[in-house]
Amino acid sequence: MNETERRIQFLSHVDNSEGKPFPLVSTIEYKRHDPTTLAIDVLLLGDDEERTAALRYLILPPFYDSTWLTSDEPRIASVEVLGIHRVYHREFRVSFGASEIRIGLTDKPSEHDTTWFVKAELTPSGILQAVGIKRFSFTGDINFEPLESSKVEISTALGTLEASERYAHHEAEEYANKVTHSVQRASITGLLKIPAGENLAGVNESMIREVTDICTVLSFCYRQPVSFYEIEYIIDPNTTEQEQMHTATVRRRRASQEGKIDQDELIHRNNLVNGGLDELLRRYKSSPHTEEITRTIRFLAASYKIATLESSYFLAYSALDLITSAISGEGVYLLNTAKWRKIQKLLRAYIDSIADAEGLTPIVTQLKETSRIAQDLRRQESYRSL
Repeated sequence: MNETERRIQFLSHVDNSEGKPFPLVSTIEYKRHDPTTLAIDVLLLGDDEERTAALRYLILPPFYDSTWLTSDEPRIASVEVLGIHRVYHREFRVSFGASEIRIGLTDKPSEHDTTWFVKAELTPSGILQAVGIKRFSFTGDINFEPLESSKVEISTALGTLEASERYAHHEAEEYANKVTHSVQRASITGLLKIPAGENLAGVNESMIREVTDICTVLSFCYRQPVSFYEIEYIIDPNTTEQEQMHTATVRRRRASQEGKIDQDELIHRNNLVNGGLDELLRRYKSSPHTEEITRTIRFLAASYKIATLESSYFLAYSALDLITSAISGEGVYLLNTAKWRKIQKLLRAYIDSIADAEGLTPIVTQLKETSRIAQDLRRQESYRSL
């Protein structure tokens, strides 16, 4: 196990609906910089009768989408498994396919005011890059000298957060040679102050909402989907006694590795500094159409990522239709059938007139075919409703 991987193994149990605990050995594994990895395995303990009962409880209906792996070791926190969509077993070993885990997020109220470092890892890498000069040393050291000192900061109810480019370094061995890797990351960091009486689980829900909103606005800025896959909480060692130290993690599994799309961003980082991103976020949150704007941004961001022209066109049209409907409200104007057919005829004639001149004949032909199929499907639906 190297420093780029995390593996947690501990004695634990799950409680069935009757309150009877089933003893387990739980193992959680994932690669820190690979958001597509998340392995959750449990080994059932006890005699044959206990293990059979535990196996029946874990793999048979009623289906559930979450469970707690409650730790029986004081130094290791319990793990909540969310979004369970697959359970399979081999003898008395059970593996879960899940979308998220939460480690050490307690709902126990804090007895004292506490300060936490928080870091949310974003994907894709390559966004939020600051302008600067990199200097590489023969020893493997890398020094970065920024040419601007401005930060991309966001004011939230939890405190001030910073969205920035970060680097993680780790050593490895390749072909008997020592190698130092430098991993570029995009992240949101900050300090959270949790007053006495509040709990980390509640603060985490607020943090997820804040990070999700920031990712939505960044998706608009960079014209591609931006999301987080991990949030880490570390209690400040400078203000906390050693016996009260605590860490917590939210880890999400992504379906695929997503790189930065090679295109110019809509809003450059230079316009996000000095309160630029904070102003965008404030206007986004205060809009009466926040929900519609969120869906519109997701449609647009996805349209840049999709390879086929037809799918991109459909997503972009959906975004335009959604935001237009939201802004128009009850004042939306609907064309009757006769007027729409007249406009449709004019549009088709215009598209045909530019197809040959612009070299778009294959694309126009495909769009016509797609439109024809859509019309046929609508007719079939109309016939079925009669």
